[in-house]
Amino acid sequence: MIAALLVSAVLTDPYQIFGMARVRWEAQHYPEKVAYTVAVDIVESGVRKTERYEAGYDAAEESLLVDPVSDREKAHPYYAPGGFGFNIALSGQGRPNPDVDFFGVPFLAPNYAFGIGVAVTG
Repeated sequence: MIAALLVSAVLTDPYQIFGMARVRWEAQHYPEKVAYTVAVDIVESGVRKTERYEAGYDAAEESLLVDPVSDREKAHPYYAPGGFGFNIALSGQGRPNPDVDFFGVPFLAPNYAFGIGVAVTG
C-alpha cells in the first residue's frame, strides 16, 4: 500500500502508470493447476447475499472448470413440492418471487487480465 502511494506520488502520467501495470501483469507466472473460489456479492431488496463457486484452472490445457452449484445452493437444495399448486387471481395470495440469479455461473479464470494485458499462462 505504501509502495502504491509512493509510486502514485512520483508518477502523474496515467499512460506511464498503465504501462507499468501492464509490464507487471505480463511478468506473472501461474502454477500449472490452480484451485480457487469465486465469490459474487449482490444486494437484493436491501439484503446482501454472497454466492461462492468452486473453480479450477489448468494453465497447460488452458481449461477452466467451475462447479455451477454455489455453496448456498448446496446448503439449501431446492426440492419440488409434491402435488399441484393453484393461485386464485387477484387474491393477493401466492408465493413470493424466487431469488434472481443476477450474475449466473462466474466462468472467471485467475489469469483474466481485465484489459490490462494478455492472459498469462504457465
